[in-house]
Amino acid sequence: MRSLWLILSSVFFGVAGVYCFIHPDMAMEAVALYIGFLIFFSGASQLLRYHATSGESRSRWQLVTAVLDLLFGGWLLLSGNYLLLVFFLPFMLAAYVLTRGLLLFVFYFRAKSQVKNPHVFLLAAAVQVILGAALAMMPLFAAKVFVYAMGAGLVWCGFTSFALFRDGK
Repeated sequence: MRSLWLILSSVFFGVAGVYCFIHPDMAMEAVALYIGFLIFFSGASQLLRYHATSGESRSRWQLVTAVLDLLFGGWLLLSGNYLLLVFFLPFMLAAYVLTRGLLLFVFYFRAKSQVKNPHVFLLAAAVQVILGAALAMMPLFAAKVFVYAMGAGLVWCGFTSFALFRDGK
């Protein structure tokens, strides 16, 4: 039975990964819908937690956050405006890469004596900042990178699940 689940998971991962490569726009919409669901679920969980907490431990900020998540998640799911989230995902990816590159620069200048190859480290930080800035200026490219990276990750998960299936015999 274990091998059946592993082979099924490898097929599902592989199909999902290939789907990302064949239909990147639809894959981005699916990710956006999934994020809308997660935001709504988070709000519901926070609201339940708020009501389960004793009176003196309750925080109005927790309640406000729960209501905000419920409203925004519900809006994404029910209005069809989750496509708006598709627009923001590339910018989030770009902001992440850019911020990480800037943090690498800060780390380099604060701890360059502790880095084995400081010039390589500095080059890696510069490339990451440039890549993050480029992704921010080219959001459609960032979206493609995001979806194709997601597709590659899913295909890899499918491969490793299959490898586990083969190894278990």
